Amino acid sequence: MRKFFGPLALTLCAALTMSFASCSSGSSDSEEKTGPTAVTTESPENVAVTTYTVTFDSDGGSEVASQTVESGKTATKPADPAKSGEKTSYAFLGWYNGDSAFDFASTIESDVTLKAKWIEGFAKVTGTTIKGDETWTPSSDVFVSGRSLTIADLYVCDHEVTQSEYKKYCKYVSSGPRDTYGKGDNFPAYYVNWYDAVVYCNLRSMDEGLTPCYTLGEETDPSKWSGILSTTTGDVTKYCGPSRQSSAWDGGIIMNTTANGYRLPTEAEWEYIAREGKTSGTTYSGSNTIGDVAWYGKNSGSKSHEVKTDKLTGTDSANALGIYDMSGNVWEWCWDWNNGIVHSDTGASGASSGNNRVRRGASWFNSAYLCEVAYRYSYDPSERYNDVGFRLVRSSQ
Repeated sequence: MRKFFGPLALTLCAALTMSFASCSSGSSDSEEKTGPTAVTTESPENVAVTTYTVTFDSDGGSEVASQTVESGKTATKPADPAKSGEKTSYAFLGWYNGDSAFDFASTIESDVTLKAKWIEGFAKVTGTTIKGDETWTPSSDVFVSGRSLTIADLYVCDHEVTQSEYKKYCKYVSSGPRDTYGKGDNFPAYYVNWYDAVVYCNLRSMDEGLTPCYTLGEETDPSKWSGILSTTTGDVTKYCGPSRQSSAWDGGIIMNTTANGYRLPTEAEWEYIAREGKTSGTTYSGSNTIGDVAWYGKNSGSKSHEVKTDKLTGTDSANALGIYDMSGNVWEWCWDWNNGIVHSDTGASGASSGNNRVRRGASWFNSAYLCEVAYRYSYDPSERYNDVGFRLVRSSQ
């Protein structure tokens, strides 16, 4: 009996083993879809995501957090950083990847470091819309009842153009700065007529790779303007405008406010800046006490002073926008003709011609009354005086 069960048991085991093997090797269609081959093609939610880091180098400005961005997606433009220095303004121009402004609509395909670009000595001033129904203190002859206009955002130089800055591109004619009226690199330029100021704006714009704002006969290069005066020493040529009033320049110079180059402020822009961006009702730019903010007839010692210096009271004389000397030191040329205020929304007076160009702010020579933010005066654009200079602005587009 034991001899019979031994072989039979082995036979049954072999049969069962073959049966199980047969079941394991066979599979249905549904089993193929969930087998090992399907696992290697992972579902979308399990696919590994590639990310990159966008780093923001504020170049001395306030810290900006880096961002982790999925490949093929865009970074989020952060709030503008801020940067300040002792008596020096910095206007933020944007984020740059190398020499190119970064486009936040572009997709991220690798790690990238973006660097802040600043313009030193300029403050960004946020524009506004003047409705024409405001009350101004002191009363304004520019922001008049019923005159609505829009003032765009601006980069505004925090100081009057200095003698050092001016002589890099332009020359004086018969008279230049002298010790009697204030002489030195950091003193404001003067003996500068309206034409000279326009020439300077375009020459500096060209030198810095910006689009010039002024055109004469479809030409933006002042060295090619008819009537330009020049002096060449070695291989350096410097320029200035005509010394007599020029009908060709008066009627032919056109200003493009959308260009990113340097220009003179319109009269409305100048007064808006002097009034600290519509936030102030002070008589002088930054204070009701003239001695805090202005070099004028009673405290100047009968001469100009270095830009951005403390007045005799020892207080910081910048206005709330961080801009100096909009009252006193030297008069500042504006773009406009002084032919009354036209109800124009251009920000300028609107007059297309005239005999005199507007100047604002008064000087070291004048009484307190002339230094008020609302006071208007004008000169023949060809005249050069020992207390007349200018200030630069740039459009922020």
